[in-house]
Amino acid sequence: MNTEQIKNLSKLFKISSLDSYEKYFKMYKKDLSYEDIKSILPDHGVEKYDLLFNEFINSIKKVDLKNYKEKLLCYLELNKELEPFYVDFKVYNFLVAKESNETLKASLKSFRNKINYNFSSTTTGRLTCKENTANILTLPKKYRNIFESKWKSEGSLLMIDFSSLEPRIAKKLTSKENYKDIYEEIKSLTEENLDRSVIKRAVISTLYGSSTSLDNISKEKTDHLIKICKDFFDYEKIFEMADTLYSEGCRKSYFGRPLWNKDETRKHVIVNNYIQSTAVDVSLSFFLELIDKAKTEYCRPIFIIHDAIVFDVHNDHKNNLVNLVEKGYNCPELGYFPLEITNFMETK
Repeated sequence: MNTEQIKNLSKLFKISSLDSYEKYFKMYKKDLSYEDIKSILPDHGVEKYDLLFNEFINSIKKVDLKNYKEKLLCYLELNKELEPFYVDFKVYNFLVAKESNETLKASLKSFRNKINYNFSSTTTGRLTCKENTANILTLPKKYRNIFESKWKSEGSLLMIDFSSLEPRIAKKLTSKENYKDIYEEIKSLTEENLDRSVIKRAVISTLYGSSTSLDNISKEKTDHLIKICKDFFDYEKIFEMADTLYSEGCRKSYFGRPLWNKDETRKHVIVNNYIQSTAVDVSLSFFLELIDKAKTEYCRPIFIIHDAIVFDVHNDHKNNLVNLVEKGYNCPELGYFPLEITNFMETK
């Protein structure tokens, strides 16, 4: 390392933090250099830095160092982009005191802490919340009334969600066609007057190998409907894409996220891993783009819930966010995805 680099690093590491390491990584695009960083830390920061460094390394090791690290580093930015959420402690304290289920009570109590997401703890990259942080991913909808807007009655919590993201991903992997409603499109291919909910369960069964029964339909008709779904999505072609084993010893998603499931032989799991991991990249990339366009002091991103993001918005600025969402998301690689915007506090 040259003198200027060491000087810059010394400034970055006055406070030992994972954020500082990320800044170093982006500045120099170097291989990870533990000894270089550790050598300039004050003694009292070394132990803390060891923990942060190891956590970061373990995250990076779960993805491909050569081709995917930049995406992961971008996703890590989301933890820093999210603003603090506000809790109505009158409601919160009442619900905590009333709740007898210890698991649910612990989930509620977690919201005395901030949120910190992990972007690499699962095979597909599907988000989890780190231990001892607020876990919005497991909070039942009926408890969303513990939250309030920063601006009380003059603000709203709005949730932006993809419409049928994973089925749309599955279709776009083999076709660039856009459908207003994928389930209605499949329904139109059948000769039966089936309820939309039945079509939805058939899609879930097709893409994820679910054993969900299709109510009031004979086995013969169920098998026929599953075949229609498989043909619609070109299931065998998706499996061929998903089952490719790369030289690194792993499968990969459409965007190159390593899927460390090389020993998996179940067809539906391989397909599910591929679709879900690809959907993670689509949603997180969109969240970064939307935050860049929408975030202001009056429009604050506060939660990510898998393929949805929640903003705390002052009512005077709500239309700005709505207008952005109505445009949908144009993914450079996979095309257009429609979005929905709803009141996060509604629990139905």
